[in-house]
Amino acid sequence: VLSLAGAVFADPITFTDQGGRTVTLPKAAERIASIPIPMASTIIAMDGGTSKLVGMNPTAKSAIVEGVLGKIFPEAKDIPSDITAPNFIPNVEELAATNPELVIQWADYGADLVDPISNAGLNVALISYGTEEKTRAYHEMVATAMGKPERAAAINGWRDSVAREMSEKA
Repeated sequence: VLSLAGAVFADPITFTDQGGRTVTLPKAAERIASIPIPMASTIIAMDGGTSKLVGMNPTAKSAIVEGVLGKIFPEAKDIPSDITAPNFIPNVEELAATNPELVIQWADYGADLVDPISNAGLNVALISYGTEEKTRAYHEMVATAMGKPERAAAINGWRDSVAREMSEKA
């Protein structure tokens, strides 16, 4: 009963995505669909498993299934990848069928890739890619959305230690 009470009275989660938009979720996201390629593996890393990833880009799926993550998480092969074409155009019907609480999409590719998701009534958060600062920020964003901000701190801390070690060797 107490765990149910916690779920019923959970605080909403609000964050600013990398498109500068405010995103509010009623609770920590349990079902996330990822259209950008790097985000699927990020969601797995932040969660420590595949249970929250309900859809992903077909290119990301291929990389995961055929790589190390596929050996660690063989169930990744069963996650739908028809939510988008490799060009990031959302397949809104298939995306909605995954019943996501949050959809991750690119911030920098224009409204044509975002508006169909929002117009379908789905929560969408935007990421931007290309620098260490942006990567750290989207780690923090997705970990916050999942209610696991400590995971972003741990992963970004590991990245810092690797960068320091490489700098010391140079």
